[in-house]
Amino acid sequence: MESESGTAPILAGLENDTPLEIYEVPALVKGSWGSANHQNLVSKVKDGTIVEKNKLDYIKAGASAPDFPIGDIDFSLSSYNSPGEYYDVLHARRNTNYVGAVKCLLNAAYEIAAKGNTATTQEEVKAYCDYIYQDGEESTTEKTMDRKALKKVIKAACFYRLTLKPKEEVPVKVSGGVTAERASLQLLGIAIHVASDTYAHRTVIPGTEFYPGSPLELCKGFFPNYEELKDRILSGGVVTTSGLREYTKEDVISAMHKTFADNINYLPKRYDMGSYFAVRELFFLYVLPPRREELPYVFCPLVMNKQGETSEIYELRLQGLMKNLHDMGYSMENYTIVSVTEWHNLSK
Repeated sequence: MESESGTAPILAGLENDTPLEIYEVPALVKGSWGSANHQNLVSKVKDGTIVEKNKLDYIKAGASAPDFPIGDIDFSLSSYNSPGEYYDVLHARRNTNYVGAVKCLLNAAYEIAAKGNTATTQEEVKAYCDYIYQDGEESTTEKTMDRKALKKVIKAACFYRLTLKPKEEVPVKVSGGVTAERASLQLLGIAIHVASDTYAHRTVIPGTEFYPGSPLELCKGFFPNYEELKDRILSGGVVTTSGLREYTKEDVISAMHKTFADNINYLPKRYDMGSYFAVRELFFLYVLPPRREELPYVFCPLVMNKQGETSEIYELRLQGLMKNLHDMGYSMENYTIVSVTEWHNLSK
């Protein structure tokens, strides 16, 4: 029986030793936005007062879990390749509200920890999702699928020991559920995965990405209508990193994703700044529940000076950020660290 507790207050790093497949432009593809780098983001939050080592491992396991099957459910399925069953909301893919997904998962993590056990009934799981997706709101196919996906992954986090090595090990189901502490921390990890994937998939490509020798130019063989793509972005149109798919030849879509959306070195501030600060903020929100209404700052990558004051905002524009925040009931006038204009500058 695996121990569900531990005492060593230490943060352990995790090296990314995952082999990377090489595609047409190997010079551009240096780091995958895969399981190891999802876990690395957790390790980079250097605050030993937040979690002990075993707890950090639970969070890391959750952070990589949605990219792999848990039990008989493959949480990586996309609406592009599996229209009958997909889990786009866990990856901040098109038509999903990433703010709502993170809020829902974080709320479930809070409630399970407070309850102290994982004897989670269907009614309780429904309540976790209803905190975000109310029954009375307009029903759409996307919202219905999002609710189903969130319910399933919450149940999975409550009844499976997620693993640090999802490519090698199968999560173990626990009769009666894992401890409340483990379930709660695994859910925090899954929320971290969604927040990180938001920058992977929903970052808007800026017009400055077109210049001689740019990654887009070097890879224009991916795009049959390259000039149309270029014109759209340069004219202020919204094309996200994953939205490049709409301009890509069918037989190289996988290579294109690994070169752009899922490459941590393409628009590197997405990973180094956007995802990093999202993880940091989620840690703070988790250990300080009274701050839970400050969730919008998860999607606002701030750089602090030595006096603890905001010195810079990295303007990584996210598709639909303002709409997603308003749909979740947030009024940006209340978040005074950042002006309303600055909030709009983070959204497109």
